[in-house]
Amino acid sequence: MQLRNLFAARSLAAAGALAVLLFADAVLQPAPAYAMAGNVEVQMEYGAHRCFSERHIDDYNISLFQKAHEHGSFSWHRGLVISASRGHTERDGIYRESNANGIGPAVMARWERPWSGKLHWALEGRGALLVYDKAFPAQGRGFGFKWHAGPRAVYHYSKNDSVSAGLFLSHSSNGFTTDNPGYNTVAWSIGWNHTF
Repeated sequence: MQLRNLFAARSLAAAGALAVLLFADAVLQPAPAYAMAGNVEVQMEYGAHRCFSERHIDDYNISLFQKAHEHGSFSWHRGLVISASRGHTERDGIYRESNANGIGPAVMARWERPWSGKLHWALEGRGALLVYDKAFPAQGRGFGFKWHAGPRAVYHYSKNDSVSAGLFLSHSSNGFTTDNPGYNTVAWSIGWNHTF
């Protein structure tokens, strides 16, 4: 149990360090030819609970993003996350339902590189601040942070459109030392991007 939590914490720390290195590399890369000023990206995700034996909460997210800045292969995106979380906790051996809906602003950093023809690969990380319709998870608070990091495959099927699929590690918590029953998920994501 403790070994799993340590592995998850180290994985997220490694992803953060990797993001810094990727940013340094991206600064030196030319902007891709298909990059334009305005776009919209829609991502749909399912996150299955992992790592914590007392927290069985799955996430269903819809994320809307717009590219805010691009420099070479590196881009920043701003957006909105809508989340429906369903499950339960068993803290102190007591079963408590943990179902809530949340919404809030998000930022995403992406490093994308060509792989083969129209297929690109990317690494992305994002953070969101969500406000929930009740204290969540059970014994938590009415707000929380949701962090994602992982790879994504992107297929540019036209000059202005692409579809993508990704696999992410996700951590949700409110950042406090008390009333903070955070949880982890492994999230599968599909996305569609349109450039105007």
